[in-house]
Amino acid sequence: MLFGPFPESTKSKVFLEEDPKAFSILLHICHHKYADLPSTLSHRELHDLAIPCDKYDLSAVVAPMVKWNRWLDSHKKDGAWSTSTDPQEWLFITYIFELESDYDFFVHYFAMCANSDEDGVYESR
Repeated sequence: MLFGPFPESTKSKVFLEEDPKAFSILLHICHHKYADLPSTLSHRELHDLAIPCDKYDLSAVVAPMVKWNRWLDSHKKDGAWSTSTDPQEWLFITYIFELESDYDFFVHYFAMCANSDEDGVYESR
């Protein structure tokens, strides 16, 4: 396969739909290269990492590392969430990384505080 007429035998570029940094983090986790993981991740980086975890069903592999590295701690103030920064994305992130109590917080937030416009798009009160 690596030689001859096969597509795999020619040099080609691979274009990922996923963010390259997020995909690199994902590969480090899957290949147990924990020393190469960043100490913190921004909100955008966590969201970008959650997308391929959802797409490739890797939540069970990545979630323990998200918890162990405490990547969400820097996004809380005194251990509490702020709902002023993209609560919909935080709901997705906490769901994908199996952070039950944090996910419950955002579910309750949406149940109590969410509105939508006539097109069904979320608006905060």
